[in-house]
Amino acid sequence: MTRSHDTRTNPRMIARHPKREDIRLEAVLTALGNPIRLAAVRTIAVGGEHPCCDVLPQIPKSTMTHHWRALRDSGVVDMAARLRGMWS
Repeated sequence: MTRSHDTRTNPRMIARHPKREDIRLEAVLTALGNPIRLAAVRTIAVGGEHPCCDVLPQIPKSTMTHHWRALRDSGVVDMAARLRGMWS
């Protein structure tokens, strides 16, 4: 991992989760209205915590990055940086 991608030193890479009281039903429903995001949430619901890249491996990483951000920002998923990658 290069220093620029280290979440401890790069504030742009820090996951921003909403506080429980800031989660809005409209944002959750909008996030889950996308079939890729819904499939990702279903996979997590069945199998528990996964590395982000293993949830829907057939979807390009750049596409999933966009979807993970929508799910995280809406409060649907909670993501954490681990030693090797992001987990959801």
